[in-house]
Amino acid sequence: MENSQNYYCTNCGKPMNKQAEFCTSCGVKQGKVINYCYNCGSTIEPNQEICLTCGVNPRKIKRTGAAGSAAAPVRAAGSSVVNPILATIIGLFIPGLPSLIWFGQKTKGIVMIIAFLLGIFIIPIAGPWIVAIFGAIDAYQLAGRVNNGETLDEWTFFWNK
Repeated sequence: MENSQNYYCTNCGKPMNKQAEFCTSCGVKQGKVINYCYNCGSTIEPNQEICLTCGVNPRKIKRTGAAGSAAAPVRAAGSSVVNPILATIIGLFIPGLPSLIWFGQKTKGIVMIIAFLLGIFIIPIAGPWIVAIFGAIDAYQLAGRVNNGETLDEWTFFWNK
């Protein structure tokens, strides 16, 4: 059961602000290291998929915060979810744009757009299609993960867990 009052650092287990992305006690980004349950503070083993004390999945941190804040899960403006089909279509035609718009991955998005443009000039037929298909798959998978409450790092791709 989700705890609405307290929040604990997943690295050191100390109480912290629910909106914080980084622990002020140890400085580790939440979800990067999972030693403790964010919901109840219980110890979590490396392969443990559910907290035995409170029942939440310790690898899916759900933050509450103002829309657009750095600690809040990334969402489409004015929406509660990212539409995976729309993200896929945009990712197919302009790879990297969904990363810029919805996933808060500015550097990754810019690199993917540059790779797409370079592909047009270096390998005119196959290059852009390879990057475009990759961008569409990445956009679809990451939209689903964001909709499930996961937070994404700057360089999270669809194959990262």
